[in-house]
Amino acid sequence: MYTQAMEGCHPVALDYANKMIEVNQNAFKPLMQASRELIDLYLRQEKAVIFRLMGKWKEALEEFGRLLDVQEDYDCLIQVSYLKRLMQDESGALDYARRARKVLQGEEQLHSPSHRPFCLGFKYPDEHHEWILNVDD
Repeated sequence: MYTQAMEGCHPVALDYANKMIEVNQNAFKPLMQASRELIDLYLRQEKAVIFRLMGKWKEALEEFGRLLDVQEDYDCLIQVSYLKRLMQDESGALDYARRARKVLQGEEQLHSPSHRPFCLGFKYPDEHHEWILNVDD
């Protein structure tokens, strides 16, 4: 999925993401519910990033929105902030960046985009990460 997305084969990557979500929901019943939910969160974040890479920003925002309805997640908030900047919604980008910082309140460092190099959820330009670091509360 990652390789396909990074090489520009977005429809193939999206198909992989959908299949992996389905497998997670159906094939791993012996896993504890919490484990399935964590895997689902990761896979849906990846799917949303694939939508972003495809230029389907509305679909990406919808997918991230569903995830954020369940739980405030730093990675999702950062991705939505980046999407809002791409859509030239500076106010919305700042709002999501501030929410992301609140999620990490009390932690010493913000995640680096290279934190997990083979996860699409961390794929956004370094300049956006720098921008996030300079957002005021």
